[in-house]
Amino acid sequence: MNSQRIEKERRQDTRFDYSGMLFFQATVSADHGAIPYEGSVRQGEKSSAYIKNVGGKGCCLTLDRPLRESQIIKMDFPLVEAMLSIPTLAEIRWIYLEPELSQYTAGLRFL
Repeated sequence: MNSQRIEKERRQDTRFDYSGMLFFQATVSADHGAIPYEGSVRQGEKSSAYIKNVGGKGCCLTLDRPLRESQIIKMDFPLVEAMLSIPTLAEIRWIYLEPELSQYTAGLRFL
């Protein structure tokens, strides 16, 4: 049996051909009382990720440490040509580990 993930496409917005590195900072989670688990990005800590599949309502991140579903992060969205970045808030909607790559893929919704 094929163990690959097969999912129905749920995006309703067009995605743009954009990818690159960005910095983000973990803020709060809907589950405020949750105890951070080992290796996770902690509140206030700055980290970096690879962004792809950017759309009007969200994007996808690839990162080396886990975040929690419903966690809110502040991203510094880079505009390389303008030599500046735009601070943007987003909520982690889903996240999963890609064991063969030792990295996490997360879907975010812009707030």
